[in-house]
Amino acid sequence: MKKIILAFLFLVAYVTLYADNNNNYVRQEKARLFGLTIGYSQPSFYEKEALLSANTTTKYETNHFHSLLAGLTINPEFGSGLGILTGVQYNLVPTVQRVGKPQDYIKKSIIMHDIVVPLRIQYRYEFTPAFSLFAYTGPSLGVGLSFEKTTQTYKEEKLVETLKENLYNDSAEKIYSRFHTFWGIGLGIILNQHFRIEYFADWGLNNITPYSFRATRFNKIANVALSYMF
Repeated sequence: MKKIILAFLFLVAYVTLYADNNNNYVRQEKARLFGLTIGYSQPSFYEKEALLSANTTTKYETNHFHSLLAGLTINPEFGSGLGILTGVQYNLVPTVQRVGKPQDYIKKSIIMHDIVVPLRIQYRYEFTPAFSLFAYTGPSLGVGLSFEKTTQTYKEEKLVETLKENLYNDSAEKIYSRFHTFWGIGLGIILNQHFRIEYFADWGLNNITPYSFRATRFNKIANVALSYMF
């Protein structure tokens, strides 16, 4: 993560120096304010579990999923390319896993819905009216709407048991917290002042489990999005 942050800072510094040395071009006053966004995300649960035994060890495990995202992008600028990137993003995570033999197996289905609200500081430099480069960093807050897991056990290809769980159950037995905090960075381009293409990564800041011996971070390392700005 340190290397990515250093690369991000280097990019911002380079674009700033380039802008200082090219003052003949008159930039547009501000970027488009609102936009509709769709994209793809690859969220993951990164678990660090201390095994409570005579010889205590630490176990690391990462579970990756695939997610679709859609939402509203809001991008006000204050001048000189500086602005805020915010909005509302909806994420849908549908996942099916099958474990076992061809006839005797377990099928696990997960459907997760959540809402994310980012609050980033962004710098944008316009090379021409048709092409801008931008980069941003900042926190975001995620709220889980639902996280349902269905486990089906098959024997000789016949369903013998179905178990449904709400992993956001707000009881004392809850597995994951509904609330996620992230810190992220991103960069991208704007074409013809309307089409915004970006790649960004978010790292979870809080332990989303109630267990002190199992620290779990909800990360979203690989995200790509396309927005149409109005």
